[in-house]
Amino acid sequence: MYQIKFVKAPICEFIQPVQARRAGVKVPETLLSSLLNPSNTRALNSSFKISTLVMVTNDLGEDFYPGNLDLTAQLFLHYQSSPTDADSDSNEPLYLDTTPLTYEDFQEKSVLFSTSKTPIKWDGKMRETRLEFGVPAHTLVPKLKELEIKLMNYNVKHRLSKKAKSVFDPLQDELFLSLRVLNVPKKTSRFAPPSKLDNAAAGIKGTYAEIRSLFEAENIVAAPEQSTVMELEDTTVLDVVSLPLQITLFQGADVTVLERFVSDKYCVRYLPIGIPPKTSLDESPKDLKLEAKGVVLLEELSNGIARHLWDAGIVVAKSLPKLYHGFPAGSKPDILELGTGIGIVSIALSIVFPNANYYLTDLYDAKEICEFNIGMNYGPRTVRRLAEPILIKFDELDWEATEFPDLPPVWSYIVIADCTYNPTYYDALLSIIIKQVKGDKNTRVILGHKFRDLANDICWFGMLAQQFAVEKEVWVKNGSNVMHLGCWKLRE
Repeated sequence: MYQIKFVKAPICEFIQPVQARRAGVKVPETLLSSLLNPSNTRALNSSFKISTLVMVTNDLGEDFYPGNLDLTAQLFLHYQSSPTDADSDSNEPLYLDTTPLTYEDFQEKSVLFSTSKTPIKWDGKMRETRLEFGVPAHTLVPKLKELEIKLMNYNVKHRLSKKAKSVFDPLQDELFLSLRVLNVPKKTSRFAPPSKLDNAAAGIKGTYAEIRSLFEAENIVAAPEQSTVMELEDTTVLDVVSLPLQITLFQGADVTVLERFVSDKYCVRYLPIGIPPKTSLDESPKDLKLEAKGVVLLEELSNGIARHLWDAGIVVAKSLPKLYHGFPAGSKPDILELGTGIGIVSIALSIVFPNANYYLTDLYDAKEICEFNIGMNYGPRTVRRLAEPILIKFDELDWEATEFPDLPPVWSYIVIADCTYNPTYYDALLSIIIKQVKGDKNTRVILGHKFRDLANDICWFGMLAQQFAVEKEVWVKNGSNVMHLGCWKLRE
């Protein structure tokens, strides 16, 4: 699995006509009022220029996409009211100039403003590629009406208003642009250059076969009827969205100054969850209504370990319903996540399975961004309606510590995703799992693992299998990558 990443935070520049800049003209209007005034040719002839650098790499950032891609850039226009003190949430400690829309709002409260005319080229020799395109400012005007209609329909749909009526004033309210960069695979596209394709395909099959045979030799496999193999497309590339870029210019703007709107050091990921790849909705439990679910996550642009998205986390979030389809009626199990990072797994699971308590744990470095992500998905600005409040919280937990935070005495599930990449921590991880299982044979450990170094990987699973037996499993193949999602229980 590969991810599109911003190398630099995207910049939106508002560029005035050359004649106006040379004349040193002062515009005593906001940008939008200028655009809505047909006689103001200076504003109508202005443009927005979007620029950034992107790369396509694996989750760790050290393996670049080896083939050719035609990336597409899209600009979305949306309205976003400023949060008031009454709307603030204690789980949103990060200071940001702008806050992303929720998953549902991005689908229902934004309109596509513009798409790049030519593809952004990526080839296997690149380490980054420049994205730059311009949009005439006057094209914003018809999109305002489209946005207004969409917002009116949104309010009616969610019963925020009994009838469609205007819900924002473009001259007063804040308008934003969000940049999305995505890959639209062509039917003829290839993951690797043609000369390498045959060898790559043979390597993929051999790698999976070798891992599976080693697992079978060590008796680390589930019963055949409890084992599933899932295959992702070779060209699976995760798209990325910028933080919202505010495009409103305040009164007295000087057109001799190039206005620049820069997003922050974070990017946004919008992820549909619950339906495993290549699995239709009909194959999932009907009462889950998985087609309407999704999460929004903030991720740091740097390659810090704790503050970005990992492949196995995505797989666990999307595929857990294949292992387990719900909790017994009337129960509210306690679920512990170790090494939560930005919180994708527990946040996703809490949306699919809300009748549980979720305790997300990691080192202090992950606390700020994880709590922010919890707030974005469960804060007061979301339209998600719950029958009863859900408990989902972050606790700092060091695996090697001797004292632990105040946590429930018994866990129904312990969830771990992509925490097994470093053999230095194998002993500490296994130790904390055993301590938290506490000998309870009803506790299940759900582990998502991406194979990165076969010798270390087999060492880890050998250690785990001495204490636990795999009950159910899903093997995930994605190009040359292999991942394993298993549900483990204490050995008898």
